[in-house]
Amino acid sequence: MADFMETSNKQDLLGNKSVEKMLDTINEKLSNVITKSDISLIRQVVIDTVNEMKEQFLSSLVKRLEILEGSVHDQASETDQLKKDLKNKQNELDEIKDKMQCIRDRVRRETETNDRVLNDLEQYSRRNNIRIYGVPGDSEKQSSQETTTKVVSLLNEKLSMSITEENIDIAHRLGQYKGKDRPVIVKFVRRQVKNEVFEKIKRLKTTNIFINHDLTWLNQQVLSSLRLKDTNAVKKCWCTDGKIFATFMDDQNGIKRFKTKEIKFVDFDYWLNLPWPGKGNPK
Repeated sequence: MADFMETSNKQDLLGNKSVEKMLDTINEKLSNVITKSDISLIRQVVIDTVNEMKEQFLSSLVKRLEILEGSVHDQASETDQLKKDLKNKQNELDEIKDKMQCIRDRVRRETETNDRVLNDLEQYSRRNNIRIYGVPGDSEKQSSQETTTKVVSLLNEKLSMSITEENIDIAHRLGQYKGKDRPVIVKFVRRQVKNEVFEKIKRLKTTNIFINHDLTWLNQQVLSSLRLKDTNAVKKCWCTDGKIFATFMDDQNGIKRFKTKEIKFVDFDYWLNLPWPGKGNPK
């Protein structure tokens, strides 16, 4: 009995008020115990006390778990809401990106259209023009009138034409004089005169005189690219009324086929982006 009381006193030191109260109850009951026959009573009292303590502990644990589960549930709900908000923001961002891409595509198409229209308008304004290379008699201060006279004389002599200065709106040299005959740009009053020049242009083959269409810078770059950048595929190329044409050669199984087509504005970038020969880049 003394050992049991000593054990009880040690447990009282744990500081648990609920346990102290229960042990006091046990102590009170045990104080009336006189014989060993009452050991079953002691055992039952201990069992009842332990069960009560267990129930209190489990009840407290369950409450804490319920609180913890509620906190986890709240956090999970907040996380789900954040995920939904993030998904909505991502959808909004995707919509903005799609709209921006549509705007960029529209701007690109409009820019290409504007570039094509401007190039066509500029080329149309040159529809009556030609460029002549090899007109002799150049000088540093040569006037437009003097150049016109020389052009009329050259065309009548070399092409057996009978034009007059009244057929020419204006003619002048290009660039600064550096001791060599500069090219001449000629604008005819009527396109029929220009067409007549090109009908007889073959007569200049044995001379050092060359006559070309007056092309825009862009059209001239494309025509030069066709002539020089892929000589294996391009058999020949030329310009008619400001439009560029090319004949392509396709060699399949030893059979050569030729196809002529107009080079459209949408094809310009392909030819312009090809490397020039001799630049160290593969074709």
